[in-house]
Amino acid sequence: VDPQVPLCAVCAKTKACHHFIEDENRTVLGTELAHAFKIARLGQDAVHVAGMSKRELKPEVKTDPLYQLLRHEDVDSFNKQRDKMDNLQLSGGDYRGRDLRKMNARGLDFSNAYFRNCDLSGIDFRETNLEGASLLDAKVSGVYFPDALNPDEIRLSLDYGTRLRYHR
Repeated sequence: VDPQVPLCAVCAKTKACHHFIEDENRTVLGTELAHAFKIARLGQDAVHVAGMSKRELKPEVKTDPLYQLLRHEDVDSFNKQRDKMDNLQLSGGDYRGRDLRKMNARGLDFSNAYFRNCDLSGIDFRETNLEGASLLDAKVSGVYFPDALNPDEIRLSLDYGTRLRYHR
């Protein structure tokens, strides 16, 4: 057996493996660059969503007494005190999973609020600002929504958590 034949096969295999490793390195480098670019773009996009800052996109748990009544699902006390207290701190709030049935929402600003898994059944939101609010998986049986909200917009928010956009 000629010893050069097996050695040539080993050399050819080594070259093929070397090219495979180079290609793999290129792929990994490309993926890392794409991921870094995506993160950078997400940061930029978050600032420009409906003119909101990053702070406005993230729901907040606030110390405001009126807000805390809703967080503790004390809707009756909220309804009694809502006109006597400052209700400007309700926007951008995190109301996730709360039972807010029977809430008097007339004239309130719930813009950018997060209502995921809330029970909003029977609430009249016709005179309420809900722009930018998210309703993912909320219960909305019997809810009146503002006329400026398209039913498709409400459905998207319920199904996917998109933020409500008014069509005026």
